[in-house]
Amino acid sequence: MLAYIQANYAEHMSLSDIAASAAISTRECTRCFKNTIHKTPFEYLMDYRLDMAEKMLKNTEEPILDIAMKCGFSNGAYFGKIFKEQRGITPGAFRKRSQKARNSG
Repeated sequence: MLAYIQANYAEHMSLSDIAASAAISTRECTRCFKNTIHKTPFEYLMDYRLDMAEKMLKNTEEPILDIAMKCGFSNGAYFGKIFKEQRGITPGAFRKRSQKARNSG
């Protein structure tokens, strides 16, 4: 299931899609995630999307909206909201901080 999420994180996916990738029920899928990684499948998906977005923000000059779309977010505002909630900083500020660290290091 993790491999399915990692291979398809940019696409819309439901709990049913994730469960079907392992040929199990949605209830079993959620139980497996909570017992092994202590997150719901959706929490893992969002964390993975944000991790991929961080890499793109650090390593590319792509517009933030393009990064949001490539990482499976439906719009830039939602991406910015979730990024700030989870990472404590806006995507733009994260990029600036990463560039400063790269240029000074």
